[in-house]
Amino acid sequence: MKKRIIWVLSLVLWLSISCHKQEEFIRPDLEQSKFLVGEVIKVSSSSCPLCERAVLPCAIKEEMEVEFYSALGSVFSEYGVELLKGRIEDKGEGKAGVEDWVKLARKVQANYLLIPVVYCYSERKGSGASASEPAEVGFHLHIYEVGSGKEVWAGDFRERQKALSENVLELNKFIKRKARWLKAEELLREGVEEMVREFLKASKKE
Repeated sequence: MKKRIIWVLSLVLWLSISCHKQEEFIRPDLEQSKFLVGEVIKVSSSSCPLCERAVLPCAIKEEMEVEFYSALGSVFSEYGVELLKGRIEDKGEGKAGVEDWVKLARKVQANYLLIPVVYCYSERKGSGASASEPAEVGFHLHIYEVGSGKEVWAGDFRERQKALSENVLELNKFIKRKARWLKAEELLREGVEEMVREFLKASKKE
């Protein structure tokens, strides 16, 4: 039994050293680009209103927009990309559509428009050491080229944090998260980082 415990601890230590190596890739020349972020679209239906893909909704935490914009701004700034927060006044004609946001993006001379769609944002119940309910986050990011008005990339992130005993294959995440139950905001940031990397890689291939 002791040998088995020592073997597991050795494996965890080895993975903690090897898995923290940063992924290397050449990002596209976006340092001079500006991104306009539209208002967060919160949905409770079973499909995304922008791409009509099926989603699995859950409860959405009140005033989660503040945490969402904060995570986006923090991650994009790490890549030297300027992020502008947009707002369109409600004139009683219904919510602004993509075309309205594209027009605003052109006015502020942004290169890209980013519209987030959130369908799940549930806070953990408990502490980082012990949680009766884990955090759960699900969202889409839709990115449009302002010049053409066309969507150039879209991505989906969905995760409900699990205990290591439920999925041993997520050992790397378990180590990275220091064996803690994350808050929804922390899980969100991981999702935004993952999506931004995917977008940059996709842009690099074009």
